[in-house]
Amino acid sequence: MTPLDLFQQALKYSASTVFVKPDKKDVYFTPLNILLIAGSECGKTRLLTQISCKKAYKTMDLSPKVIINSIIPKLLSKEIGFLVIPDMIQLLGHKKTTTGSTMGFINALIEEGIKDSDFFGLEFHLINTIKAGLLTAITSEEFKENAVKWNNIGFLHRILPISYDYTESTVNNIHKIISNGLLNEINEITIKTKDGEPKPISIPERYSSDIMLMSLKVADRFKDMTIKTYRGSKDRNAIKVKFDVKGFRIHDRLRQLARAICFIDSKQKRKEVNSDDIIKLREISEVFNFPNTKMKI
Repeated sequence: MTPLDLFQQALKYSASTVFVKPDKKDVYFTPLNILLIAGSECGKTRLLTQISCKKAYKTMDLSPKVIINSIIPKLLSKEIGFLVIPDMIQLLGHKKTTTGSTMGFINALIEEGIKDSDFFGLEFHLINTIKAGLLTAITSEEFKENAVKWNNIGFLHRILPISYDYTESTVNNIHKIISNGLLNEINEITIKTKDGEPKPISIPERYSSDIMLMSLKVADRFKDMTIKTYRGSKDRNAIKVKFDVKGFRIHDRLRQLARAICFIDSKQKRKEVNSDDIIKLREISEVFNFPNTKMKI
């Protein structure tokens, strides 16, 4: 596969994690949460808007009112399973208190879930705990502006980042397409599934060590990221904040991704991960990285 093929498949399988679960009862799991990080004109927004799935709630903005009136009811009825926010710029553009409340809600929603809460002045008690996956994107500069705050609240530990840039060849190809009077077309990422509860898929014990080693490799790449900030600096010099990651969540997410690969590649027929799924997982795990090790597509 080319880097672009790998990149698009990573998004498709990640979105599909909402449809699978461990084969053992009462085992903790969550869908994957993906954050695309790239510069302007790198197709982040267009790529995410091309995801077609009836379980997806797509929006260019998110606020407490939308969450209360639309998101919570749809999650309770299981009409949706994950959020697609093609560009976080509008969400982050609200006043500080609104943005803080929205990010706090998302932060809980994509990990432990929400059942009882006092959200934006409204107390609610839900019948069941609601969770959701998240696919979203941000520019490299906006990421730097928010990285320290997101690290402090744990958001960076709950997402898998995909940081990328275009190669010179890709840039030239896009210019050729524009010169011919065409737009750069991005293939639609379509996920067709049946209604119902997430499908249980088992992971044989013989693959467990392979997945663990993959997660440690990803964690090592994440540990290389340092964030420069002036926050807390007494002498106005930039402070480097190192990203501390143990790899537990990454390990859990890769196991869920293995189930999604099995689910999609077998056209929902297999109930157990096989060696081909593990090979695919190893390839896709290479796309998860922060800006310090961005991939080229």
